Amino acid sequence: MEQWFWGVTQFALADKAIFNHSDWYFLLNDSPVDGISLGRYLLPKKNRSQQIAGQEYRLHQPLGQYCVQTALNAHTPDVALVFDYAHYPEKISLLERYQGQSGWLKLDKICVTSPVEKQDALVFSICDQDGNAITDGEFSQRLFSLSAKVKSLTENPPLAFADLIHQQIGHAKQQIQVENDALLKAEMLRIQAWAKDQMQAVEDLILEIKEEMRAKEREMVTENDLARQIDLQESISKLRKQLRKARNELDDVQDEIQDEEMHLLKALCAKTQQTMEEEKVFLIQ
Repeated sequence: MEQWFWGVTQFALADKAIFNHSDWYFLLNDSPVDGISLGRYLLPKKNRSQQIAGQEYRLHQPLGQYCVQTALNAHTPDVALVFDYAHYPEKISLLERYQGQSGWLKLDKICVTSPVEKQDALVFSICDQDGNAITDGEFSQRLFSLSAKVKSLTENPPLAFADLIHQQIGHAKQQIQVENDALLKAEMLRIQAWAKDQMQAVEDLILEIKEEMRAKEREMVTENDLARQIDLQESISKLRKQLRKARNELDDVQDEIQDEEMHLLKALCAKTQQTMEEEKVFLIQ
């Protein structure tokens, strides 16, 4: 994550900062956004060669958000990239088997929109030079950990690649639908369990009060001592008051349950109005 963020920052601030790659900091010379101070920014890391003064640079800060948005909005023309695995300091078995080969990679973004939420999902479609799909989920992440040179695109992707893209996007949409349905079902079960617990607790209290009232009423019938009868009557009156309060609590719980169920119903209705649209992010050879 740190390396991706660092790379995005280098891209966004290429003409505004000087980067020190060994100690993971940069000197901001030209502020891209009002309110962001100039000076040294440090990516939070422990393996620096020395103690360096400066501001910590984090993703959620305004400067970090500016860099991310700049990268997201960048123009990404179709190009050929020559990745340099030979000079990568570590062995990556997943890439090693494809060393010396070529292929195609396309990144699409699926935008899911409903009246209550918006979410995005990224879909990588990858094939080799013969059109054979590469389905390993880590391939693209490993590939983009390498440095690369940009060249002009002079070929067209194989015909099978279009079918692969269609399949990948269709599968991703189906997976989004399944996951969202599962979340709604889990929320429905949670509300049902919560409602059952809430109702049971109040109903148990009402039953307990009623049983205690009946016991004291039976004792009243057989009790001859006037003082004891007065005590019993006072206890029964208090229990009746507690019973009324418990019944009111039951009404409140039922109202709260109804509110939760209506909220869930609105979410389900909004789900029926959900739309999914895909947009191309980039295509490389």
